[in-house]
Amino acid sequence: MVDNAFIKKLQKRDKKAFYELFSQYAPEMKYVCYRYLKSMEDAEDAMQEGFIKIFEKIGSFRNEGSFEGWMKRIFINISLKMYEKKVKQNTYMEYNENIGSEKFDKAPESDENSYNIECESSLCTEDKLMSLLAKLPEHYRLVFNMYVVDEMKHKDIAEALNINEMTSKTRLLRARTMLKGQIINLQ
Repeated sequence: MVDNAFIKKLQKRDKKAFYELFSQYAPEMKYVCYRYLKSMEDAEDAMQEGFIKIFEKIGSFRNEGSFEGWMKRIFINISLKMYEKKVKQNTYMEYNENIGSEKFDKAPESDENSYNIECESSLCTEDKLMSLLAKLPEHYRLVFNMYVVDEMKHKDIAEALNINEMTSKTRLLRARTMLKGQIINLQ
């Protein structure tokens, strides 16, 4: 947890404080980036770009909310931009070109309990879940990460991915359904 005194050091461009910040948060932020990108190399690039952005923008942090949340949002945004660039360059070949055309008039039929993914098997470790998540189609994986892991609202997800809210909700439901099926196959 970063305290106000440490933030003030960062805002004064204290190099030792930035080194400490990097040392403490680099593994976690690389993992955040990796959840949005397909390769560890891309995640490392996004992580480095994120720390550069924090260094450049630290003066804009106003202690409104948590520093960690502000910082994490920077890494998510950089990862999403990198993802979009890769898709446009066609380097992420599994991307479905028609995903932006999904339109839904109402929310998928489900209750909130259907969003819970339960894994009672000892075979279902965090690493295995991440492996299963990586196998999801990109457009489902992105929404799942943003909603479940990063606790973003569908409105914010829709805006970030340039889709409508119903599409976001449907992709989340489909991602969870696919993950449940994969988990059942593990057991």
